Amino acid sequence: NVYHIGDQIRVDVFVENRGDGDAENIHLHLGLSDFRSDTPTEPQKDPSKDMRASLLRSGEVWMERFSLMAPSLPETRSIELVATAEYLDADGNLYRSESALPLTVLGPVELHKHVHDTQTFGRTYYVIDTVRNTGDVRLNLSFRDAAVDEFQSESVTEESFELAPREMRIVSYAVKARRPGEGLVLPPARCTYSIAGSTYTVTSESPIVDVFGPLIEAKRYVGDAPGDTDVLQVCMDVKNIGNRYAGIRAYSIFPEGIEILNGSNDLSFALAAGASRTISWLVRCPNGSCMLPPVDLVYFDSENNMFRCEVSPLKLEKRSPEIPNMSRITESTVVDEPIQLRNFEAHPFGFEMVILLLISALIWVRSL
Repeated sequence: NVYHIGDQIRVDVFVENRGDGDAENIHLHLGLSDFRSDTPTEPQKDPSKDMRASLLRSGEVWMERFSLMAPSLPETRSIELVATAEYLDADGNLYRSESALPLTVLGPVELHKHVHDTQTFGRTYYVIDTVRNTGDVRLNLSFRDAAVDEFQSESVTEESFELAPREMRIVSYAVKARRPGEGLVLPPARCTYSIAGSTYTVTSESPIVDVFGPLIEAKRYVGDAPGDTDVLQVCMDVKNIGNRYAGIRAYSIFPEGIEILNGSNDLSFALAAGASRTISWLVRCPNGSCMLPPVDLVYFDSENNMFRCEVSPLKLEKRSPEIPNMSRITESTVVDEPIQLRNFEAHPFGFEMVILLLISALIWVRSL
C-alpha cells in the first residue's frame, strides 16, 4: 500500500466479539503511527478517527469504513495504520485489542530515470529524468545526474530550480555506449531539497541496459619471413570482441609501390562474436624499407549498421643478413690456427719444419 501526500486512505475496520460475554462501552480509535508535521506550513490536522459503541454481544461484528488523508511528510516513510479497541466487561474490567496495517507514504519529490533498456551499439539514445513535486509546498531543488564510463555522454548534468506543488520538470541528455555489453548499469539521478531546516535527498532508479553489436579490434606487426631478406611478412590480428556477428571489409591495404608476393590487397570476411582471425602477406618494399599507412577496416552488423576500425601505421625495414654461428667460427677458423702457431713458437725445431714444408710446397707448385 503506497500513497502520495494528500491521497485518500480508505480502510474497513471489523470489530468482532469472540468471547462468551458482552463487550460494553467500546472505544474504537484509528490513527497513523509516528504522525507529525514537518512542513513549514501550518500544523496539519490529526488524521485519526474515533468511534464509539455501547454494546457488542458475543459473536457480533461491528464494521466501520474510514477515509484518512495521507499526511505531508518530508521524505518517504513506512508507517502503520493502527486500529485500537478499548472496552469493558460486565464487571467493569478494562480490555484493549490492537491491529496494525503497514503502508508507505511517499515524500514530496518524485524522481524517475528512463532510457531504452535494449540498445544497438553505435546509436545514440536519450536518458529522460523527470522530477515532480507531489507535496503541498514550493520546493527549491538541486538536481544532478551523469552516465558512467561505459557510455559517452555530455558533461555532468547539474541544475537548480524551483517546483510548485504538482509541478514537474524534465531533464534529458544523450548517451552512446562505448562498447557492447549486457547488464550495464546507469547510476541513479539525485535530487536534494530542504524542508524546515533539514536537508533530504531522493534518488531515482538505476536503469539496466543491454547493448548489442559487433566491435572489432585489430593490430598489425611484422612476422618472420623465411628466405630472401628483401621479403617481409606482414600480419594482422582481427578479433570481434562484441556480442554480434560482424562482416568485415578493407580495400587498398598496401599503397602503390609495394610488391605483394602473397595475399590480397583487399579483404572481405566474417567474424562471429568472440571469434578472431590472423591474415598475413609477403611483400617487398621498393627501397627495402617503407611506412604502411593506417588501414580502415569497415564492418557491418546483421542490420547493416556500419562501423569503422582504424589499424595503426606500421614501419617495414629490410632484414639484416643472417650472421653465421659464432661458436662454429671460433672453433674451426679462429681458434685452432693461433694455438698451433703459439705451440710452434714454444718449440723452435717445430717452427723450422713448417718453413721447410712451405718451401717444398712452393717448389712443387712451380714445377707444375
